[in-house]
Amino acid sequence: MKLGDKKHVLFRADGSNKLGTGHIMRCLTFAHWLKKNGVPSVLVTKDYDRNIVDLSRSFNCKVEMISGAYSFKEDANITNALADRYRADVIISDMNNADTLTRVKEYIEYLEILKNDNKFSIVIDGFGSECISAKTRIPSDITVIPYFGSEDGIYMGRDKTQYLLGSKYFIFREEFIKVTKIKRKIKKNANNVLVTMGGSDPFRITIKVVKALGCMNKPFLNLKVILGAAFNSLAKKEIKAILEKFRGDYKIIENCNNMAELMLWSDLVIINGGLTKYEAAITGTPTFVVSHSEAEKKIMKDFQKGGSAIHLGYAKNIKENIICEAVEDLLSNNTLRKRMSEKGRGIVDGKGADRIISRIPKELLK
Repeated sequence: MKLGDKKHVLFRADGSNKLGTGHIMRCLTFAHWLKKNGVPSVLVTKDYDRNIVDLSRSFNCKVEMISGAYSFKEDANITNALADRYRADVIISDMNNADTLTRVKEYIEYLEILKNDNKFSIVIDGFGSECISAKTRIPSDITVIPYFGSEDGIYMGRDKTQYLLGSKYFIFREEFIKVTKIKRKIKKNANNVLVTMGGSDPFRITIKVVKALGCMNKPFLNLKVILGAAFNSLAKKEIKAILEKFRGDYKIIENCNNMAELMLWSDLVIINGGLTKYEAAITGTPTFVVSHSEAEKKIMKDFQKGGSAIHLGYAKNIKENIICEAVEDLLSNNTLRKRMSEKGRGIVDGKGADRIISRIPKELLK
């Protein structure tokens, strides 16, 4: 049964403690901008994490949970059926995750099934070693690689697929667009530090960073630690126990809904190698990154060239004293922090969603 006369855009993405929630958040954010243009959306996701239902509703986006046990072929068939039900002529796939990268051939076959059902297919691909388009042709009408430095890559099938490359296509939540109009103040005496590792932190980077900050010789440090919706409960307990011994002021934030505001509050943010570095850039927040994989490590080598962030190293190998010393040095270096802030705001402008929407044939959205 089809749901009314209004055409929807269908998003397909997954999230969990293991996979993180970055892909889900990006799809929900894009859905928000489509709704601003009068186009409703539905998110189709595997039932790895029931919290995604609540997250989707907070964005006023419909959500359809499908079985996590489905094969790629079964997934494609049910996704096409749901697209028909919601009268969706456009399917946006944001599924470049750890599971998909181990089964690229099946994923390509999945995308072919979607494309062969006469749907307009948009695929958001990864970057660096996680970029599938660099290894094989993705069957899509548009492939988006919205990352700093992706313009310089070599991709397969450029004669058949429209590529949207670079951070000018990065999709931001509305709260971040609003702060682009605010002039960023870089304090001479800096003591506000924000720690956030995204929706989940399976590599326990938050624990290592919080321990390191506890060793600093700055008793006046103000620390805010964000624990995402998919954080492990045991990790939460451990973080809280560590912070009870923290000598400065601290606050633990769960269910964060004001990330842009927190970025503006902070003199320095410490994050993992995920998508948060772009949010830090647009807010002009000097950034330290601790990567959790070799792929992130390589990506950060390129991203550092933009000047808004410094890569501290690979989480598995980095010592707590290195984090501690780096934070103390940057907080005391007003000139460097000011330069990093200015560079960040030059990397992105917040217009990525509008640029992508403008490339979708208008008749498919009416």
